[in-house]
Amino acid sequence: MTNVKKLYSFQKLPKWFNGEVYTKGATVKNPHYYAGFSKETHKLTANELSMYVFIISSKYLSELNLLSVQSYKNMMEGRDWFALNNPNAFYDLLEY
Repeated sequence: MTNVKKLYSFQKLPKWFNGEVYTKGATVKNPHYYAGFSKETHKLTANELSMYVFIISSKYLSELNLLSVQSYKNMMEGRDWFALNNPNAFYDLLEY
């Protein structure tokens, strides 16, 4: 785990991150709430919210085949960042 911690500064957004950076956090509900998935909500910090929106937006672009290879890699790194910074929210909001 030490090597992983060196890769990701907890709560600090990665250098490659080029998404919108929020100044306030928010409470987020699973986007598939109405499809019978997790009904959990999570209060996210401003940086977690920034990464969450980046991941969700990238996921939709990927489904439309509109995401470059590098952007796809960034999305996957973003998922890793989110999982390390808030594992409970990751499993409830992004692992579906």
